[in-house]
Amino acid sequence: MGSKCGRAGRTFGLVAFIAAGCGSDSVGPQPQPQPPDSIPTVPSTLSLSLDWSTYLGRGNFEEAREPIALGGGRVLFSLRTLSTNMPTTGGAFQSQFGGHSDTYLGILSADGSTLEAATYFGGSGMERPAYGMELTTDGDIVFTSGTNSTDLPATSGRYLAQNNSPVDAGYVCRVSPTLTAIRWCTYLDAWPRGGLALTPSNEIIVVGHILQGSLFTATPGAYQSAQRGFDDAFVMKLSADGRTAAFKTRLGGTGNRIGEVAISATYIQGDIVVSGVSQSQDFPVTPGAFQTQSLGPSDFFVARLSGDGSQLEYSTLLSGSDIDAPAHRDAA
Repeated sequence: MGSKCGRAGRTFGLVAFIAAGCGSDSVGPQPQPQPPDSIPTVPSTLSLSLDWSTYLGRGNFEEAREPIALGGGRVLFSLRTLSTNMPTTGGAFQSQFGGHSDTYLGILSADGSTLEAATYFGGSGMERPAYGMELTTDGDIVFTSGTNSTDLPATSGRYLAQNNSPVDAGYVCRVSPTLTAIRWCTYLDAWPRGGLALTPSNEIIVVGHILQGSLFTATPGAYQSAQRGFDDAFVMKLSADGRTAAFKTRLGGTGNRIGEVAISATYIQGDIVVSGVSQSQDFPVTPGAFQTQSLGPSDFFVARLSGDGSQLEYSTLLSGSDIDAPAHRDAA
């Protein structure tokens, strides 16, 4: 994939946390950054201050993403790291670096002074930073990312115990709040580039994209079963125990360039709302949508699927005549 630099995650109010990096997994052509014409004026009703700031890294590459505010102002975060000597805490479920690059999870204290918990997660190949993390109703952490390792600690009896994909694959894992125990872990037969959301019963919604050659198979009754373009977005729902896929569907047009991907997912009143980027002239949109025609080489989309993945409730494009695409979520 291409490169993407300078993404910052931020939270105003309870937590001040900045995560920036330069990754190699962006989607589609990236415009060159341009200096702003002027610095925006901060509204008088919004008070900004830097409560704390810290480095976290060792002698190689780190890329941070997905900060989540925990109780009391603590911060859960994820990195992709190529450093073999990152700090881990006592009892961490993986204290040693695994391979080419690992996912790394950590929890910082509310004042940023203490790394309360930290662990590697990875096999002998490549793992990315967590593309999505959420907390279950009992405080466990569910996270997802991409991988090409064949030796992750996938749990027997889960959705997919082995990585047999000839192209991009991913994983979903559930771990304890202290990062000391893996509850379960499963491979995915798609690249979870767009992250993850949970239903109130802790079912896991994962979104991302599927390349040609993937072993991904849509479930019966899915909204879109066939691959239409070079790559398609996908949406899937896993059971709370990671054993079964409630549904799996594609979502895409016939574009022949890489870069059709769902970037975020939200569970709303039983439906699933996803946003992402399309490079197809015929991305599926619904009648009466705000924008039904592609206007540029890359379009932002928002779509709402039924909770079982069988119906496209609505879908619209939102773009101008140049490159438009969503970014990652900020901490909330």
